[in-house]
Amino acid sequence: MTTLTVAGLMGFSSEGQAFDEAAAQTTIASDLFQFPPETPDQILEAAIITHKLNRQDDSRKFLRKLLDQQLGEAELRALRQRTGAGPFLELSGDRKLQPEGRELLLAVNAASKPQPLSSTQLQELIQALATPGEAATQAAVTLVANGDGSAAALLAADLNTPAGKVADQLLQTNARDMRHGLVTELSVANPTGRFRIIQLLSGTADPNIAPGLLRWQFDQESDASTRDAVAKAVERLSKGSLTAAT
Repeated sequence: MTTLTVAGLMGFSSEGQAFDEAAAQTTIASDLFQFPPETPDQILEAAIITHKLNRQDDSRKFLRKLLDQQLGEAELRALRQRTGAGPFLELSGDRKLQPEGRELLLAVNAASKPQPLSSTQLQELIQALATPGEAATQAAVTLVANGDGSAAALLAADLNTPAGKVADQLLQTNARDMRHGLVTELSVANPTGRFRIIQLLSGTADPNIAPGLLRWQFDQESDASTRDAVAKAVERLSKGSLTAAT
């Protein structure tokens, strides 16, 4: 049987105390947090708390810990959605928290930039327009937010279907936000489609696109109705009219 002496017990206690002290030194703000923050939300909250307590060194360490986790874009977007933009702006605005505060803000902003929708995603969104409801509303919001990138898919939607009719309404209502995408589609559209695009563009009130329409007024591929529509569109755009195209 092994006998533990007083000296042995004292030695064990000293080693344990030394270990605890070493752990405390490597733990950020151990006097504030019983358990070290580990999740992104916990670490960000700890950075905010220590910042408000004017413990900028600790706040920077928490920010560095969060950055060192190398969160993916989806994780950064989710973190921003849960906390809002306020904390990132606040932390990046304190010069004593740099460069970590600024690095985190830039990473979150980069991850939050709208990503271009794929052809498959666009088609799924347009199909969702067919049935009125929350899904259709969200699909419409996403398509409009995608701007120029949605123009081609909305134009291609079958006007004889419920989804196509809603797609056409979105084009008419948001043509200005999609005008550059519409201009791009002019060169690949058939005569009927080109006429439709010209009508949509005529109500965008952007005189800068008028010169680009002139070629279709004199192009041999343009029929009489298209040439007439172009002439009216150029005149309207030159005046900056906001009147919707009819």
